[in-house]
Amino acid sequence: MPTKKNSVGNNWSPKSFVQWEPTAVQLKSIKESNPDVQAFADVMGAACEDGYKFTIQYDDYSKGFAAMMTKKVDTGDNAGLILSVRGSTPMKALKRLLWTHNYFKDHIWPTPEHSKQNLEFDD
Repeated sequence: MPTKKNSVGNNWSPKSFVQWEPTAVQLKSIKESNPDVQAFADVMGAACEDGYKFTIQYDDYSKGFAAMMTKKVDTGDNAGLILSVRGSTPMKALKRLLWTHNYFKDHIWPTPEHSKQNLEFDD
């Protein structure tokens, strides 16, 4: 039985952040898109069925919102990775996160060494 000190048992593994910056043309496309609530629900529902979980939180450092998604299990594509984006509002961050996830063929994200740091907000 796990103790309080190691209560995560064997389910914990280190994660790496993937922060990918779209081109200026792609960023314009993201900004101009206006998905409705049902579209968000459909894309998020499909990702959840594929084993992903989502987090949206305010980031004091960047004074904006962070949206992240990661696999619940540490096997398969994107295992051990956290796709992370920033936005000035929770919905803008979520919109950019879902766009980025769907941009990559077969939803396979770039490795962290191919992602960029010091990313700008979506607006």
